Amino acid sequence: MTSNKGYSYDQAIGRIERFCAYRDRCHFEVEEKLRSFCLSPPDIDKLIVRLIESDFLNEKRFVLAFVTGKFRMKRWGRHKIAQKLKDKRVSNELIEAGLNEIDEEEYLKTLQDLIRSKWEDDMVEDYGSKSRIARYTFAKGFESELIWKAIELCEEESMQSKKKQT
Repeated sequence: MTSNKGYSYDQAIGRIERFCAYRDRCHFEVEEKLRSFCLSPPDIDKLIVRLIESDFLNEKRFVLAFVTGKFRMKRWGRHKIAQKLKDKRVSNELIEAGLNEIDEEEYLKTLQDLIRSKWEDDMVEDYGSKSRIARYTFAKGFESELIWKAIELCEEESMQSKKKQT
């Protein structure tokens, strides 16, 4: 909710603290919100320092929450998560640290689950179906080499289950 009305420094303190308390925010989001309050640049800087000192604004915590949420809830891959964090002007070091928090085993299982769900929906028989699945998981932000390995694994599992049925 942006307002055309300017706020005084004291009014902005309460509003921006509530904004940051609602969920973790990055510096860029907070700065944008403060600009919408029509504050002067020195007041914006002063408020950001105040938020950091009072732990309302912690970019490392934001990155960890963002990475965990987007991976577990939306089932995004590393590439998409990293790109969205770059869009929010988060430093590469923090992005790397956040992505390192993703458990490799859980990451691969998530990718395989996504592929299996599409595999069953499409009843994959041809390269076109595999290509559609690959594009879907690539759009989710997963690495192409991992995608194709997971598709091969699904194909092997599918062939084994067909052999068992005959």
